[in-house]
Amino acid sequence: MGDSQKKRKEKGDYNPWTPDETKLLIQLLVEGINHNWRDSNGSISKLTIETKLLPDLNKGVCRPKDYKHYQSRMKYLKQQYQSCVDLQRYSSGFGWDPQTKRFTASDEVWDSYLKAHPTDKNLRYETFEFFDEFQIIFGEGVATGKNAIGLGDSTDARTNKEEYVHGIDDLYDLERTTHRHESPEHFVPFDSQTTSDYRREKFQPKKRARSERGTSKKDENPVMAISNQILNLIQQKEERQQREAEKNQNNVWDAIKEISDLEERIRYKALTKIYHLRIQDVFISMSVEERLGWIQTNMD
Repeated sequence: MGDSQKKRKEKGDYNPWTPDETKLLIQLLVEGINHNWRDSNGSISKLTIETKLLPDLNKGVCRPKDYKHYQSRMKYLKQQYQSCVDLQRYSSGFGWDPQTKRFTASDEVWDSYLKAHPTDKNLRYETFEFFDEFQIIFGEGVATGKNAIGLGDSTDARTNKEEYVHGIDDLYDLERTTHRHESPEHFVPFDSQTTSDYRREKFQPKKRARSERGTSKKDENPVMAISNQILNLIQQKEERQQREAEKNQNNVWDAIKEISDLEERIRYKALTKIYHLRIQDVFISMSVEERLGWIQTNMD
């Protein structure tokens, strides 16, 4: 009896998503992201979803959706987006055709990829209608917290490595500025083992003679001061980039809304196109007439 009731309950909870409902969900997410729905950690909270997104979504669906239905659909969409990302990361030979909404590559590149991923044969001919929107939804941040849905919770190790290398380059640049009298041998090439040894040698505390113990803090190793400056520079750089990204994100949507007599559908498509081409700064610098001309030209 208990199993029968459980099956009926599970069947009653089943609430499939139609293509139109999925499209509406994606449109509402893109619009919400451009209205600063994201928290500081890059996620959209459960409270925001339940109070802002779901009420509008349920106005246009056959059966009302709750937060669990939302999470289930987001998990499915994230899997689709991740398949696209993995495809692009596999080889630089893959391109994206915004007209056909398909990934393009030579036969050699496809053969190599499908040999390594035999279960992904459908990707070669599949159409990804919302890939541009997925880049806005899933490509902007990392979600953390129990009640947050991930907007980009798979980090790109290559990106982290590049940022780390840039941090090392900044350290070298600052040391060149501070110690111009030092020989080129003072700087070592970036190598995992060499850098590790270099750091241990550079930052390892050295024993002082008794006569030095009474010296002031001003006489401490200057490299430690340099390292602190580097950490501050990196932190300031990240904060500045985050502020600029948030500012550009808001300004693009505001710039589009300054253009009168534009349908909402055209506004969303234009926003997606601008982010896909990464021309936010250029678009914002245009006059209202130039923006309208750009949209009319690219939305045909």
